[in-house]
Amino acid sequence: MQQLIALGVSIGVEAGVVALAAKRLEGQRGRLALVAAGATLLTHPFAWQAALWGYRHAPVWAVVLAVEALVTLAEACAYRAAGELSWRRALLASLLANVVSTALGLLSWPLLRG
Repeated sequence: MQQLIALGVSIGVEAGVVALAAKRLEGQRGRLALVAAGATLLTHPFAWQAALWGYRHAPVWAVVLAVEALVTLAEACAYRAAGELSWRRALLASLLANVVSTALGLLSWPLLRG
């Protein structure tokens, strides 16, 4: 249940952030929001499982940085391909969306842990 809540929040946050930044990114708002939602839907389950494994083997900060770096790169590929952004803008969009999403996730972690 916690993973589904986190997934839903991540999709909403990342799609919203990218939609708000669409004009600056020189992309289509609806298209970028859809790409953000789809990319998050695909990467979140892997990130969740990698983080659960990583927390048993490394400090939380190291796991968060490693997992989010990989997710940011993977999602940037989606922004580049489906969002029709340049690599620079795709990386910026992905970084922006993931920084906001991760920050909110870390702040809400005590609530999700029950």
